[in-house]
Amino acid sequence: AEKDLVFVGFLVLQCPLKRHSIETIRHLTTSTHKAVMITGDHTLTACHVAHQLGITTKKYPSKSFVLSLVDDPGSKELCEWVGVDRKETHKFRLEEIETFKEKYDLCLSGGAMDKIHKNMGLSSIERLIPLIAVFARTSPSQKELVLTTLKKLGYTTLMCGDGTNDVGALKQAHVGVALISREGPDVPIKKVNVLESKAASSVASRARMRVPSSSSSLPRSRRRGGGRPSLKQV
Repeated sequence: AEKDLVFVGFLVLQCPLKRHSIETIRHLTTSTHKAVMITGDHTLTACHVAHQLGITTKKYPSKSFVLSLVDDPGSKELCEWVGVDRKETHKFRLEEIETFKEKYDLCLSGGAMDKIHKNMGLSSIERLIPLIAVFARTSPSQKELVLTTLKKLGYTTLMCGDGTNDVGALKQAHVGVALISREGPDVPIKKVNVLESKAASSVASRARMRVPSSSSSLPRSRRRGGGRPSLKQV
């Protein structure tokens, strides 16, 4: 075990929001789109960032609750609602979830999602997921479950992700947007002339599709150009 250590200090790490994140979320929510967060981060971190972004809108932290596993192993309850400020708890009752949602912003932990899915069935998950604003401590398969459930319930979904853990959910969404970080906020983005780009792509496509006249594996008529494929096939 470590001993004779000298305390030097604390190391504080901060990951600030991107410049346009808050404005983007505001545009989405004011244009009748619903924005939710699905992350593998800790529930408290996720709830705090969701509040900063405007994904959750009720009084923070007193009106934000996390559905978590019950700490008491002897309890008959599967999960319980715990306030972000740890000042208040509520029993989880699925039949009262819509009423509870009217009062509070809700976060669902991956552990609680798994517990409900195994013990109460998929129908309970399908009732719960549309009411959740923040999904935290979620695994890649749970991210996929959120997307497939929303699609099953008739939602049109768009998923943004920037990591390998998001690949499955990106594939399940109607629209998957993979985000790639640049090497700094001031790195210029090269502008591309769309018409020139399309023209170059077309020339390259024709070059790739052209069959060499010396190819002996094709019939004579095809070698003479009679069988040149159409550009519509690209």
